[in-house]
Amino acid sequence: VVILSGYLLPLIVGTGICIPKTKGKCASWTEWSDGYFTKVAGAVGGPLLVYWVLVSAALSNVGQFLAEMSSDAFQLLGMSERGFLPKAFARRSRFGTPPLGIAFS
Repeated sequence: VVILSGYLLPLIVGTGICIPKTKGKCASWTEWSDGYFTKVAGAVGGPLLVYWVLVSAALSNVGQFLAEMSSDAFQLLGMSERGFLPKAFARRSRFGTPPLGIAFS
């Protein structure tokens, strides 16, 4: 429910708000492009909300990148444990992480 509302609420607000395209005309949802939610944030909450949306998008991208890199490292570990890669990739550090897999991912 929380995830669904996290997607639907900004979408509903974005389709309902009028962002002037030209004099007297609002931009249609068919004209959305990259960065449109920052325009919506600026129209709804001003520069502070624009900053918040940009920072949260940047942190979300960083988190997604780190999650992908860590899953790649453990995928190399699993491939090594099954014999598809050299045994060096199967070594774990004292924290349980695969250091060679992290280096190669």
